[in-house]
Amino acid sequence: TYAFTVRAVAAEFGMVKVSTKTGDYGRKRYETLASFIRNDPIGRFYVNIKGHAFAIVDGIVHDHKFGRGSRSRVHTAYKAI
Repeated sequence: TYAFTVRAVAAEFGMVKVSTKTGDYGRKRYETLASFIRNDPIGRFYVNIKGHAFAIVDGIVHDHKFGRGSRSRVHTAYKAI
């Protein structure tokens, strides 16, 4: 799914984008799945990693592919309000 489509649907459902970038020096560095859950344990999230998307509800990954690796990089995340 294209990023602009995901943004439009998230906005339609009242979700807000959560920052997943870390570091500085102009590099694109993204938070790992493990650190994302550790930093934002409570809530409902729609999460995109490279080539895949899934939900995190109260710190539990809900994924049809039996979970993702904890070192996967979270590219975008939207929180349900």
